[in-house]
Amino acid sequence: MVRPTVEYANTFGKHAVSALFLYEQTQLKGSTMTGKMGGYNFNDPVDLSLGTEFISNPTGSHSDKATIG
Repeated sequence: MVRPTVEYANTFGKHAVSALFLYEQTQLKGSTMTGKMGGYNFNDPVDLSLGTEFISNPTGSHSDKATIG
């Protein structure tokens, strides 16, 4: 995340001028994959490849998101 700020203040005789400029930029990226397997020899599998039968076809997605302003 980028969040720079700029401040300005100056006095001209009886007049004072001040300004504040803020900017924010965020970029998020992510990807997911889901799938189900069965036929494990234990109750707490940590890897889909350890199963012996597909319950559903693996699916997945990928997304990029940028927010500027």
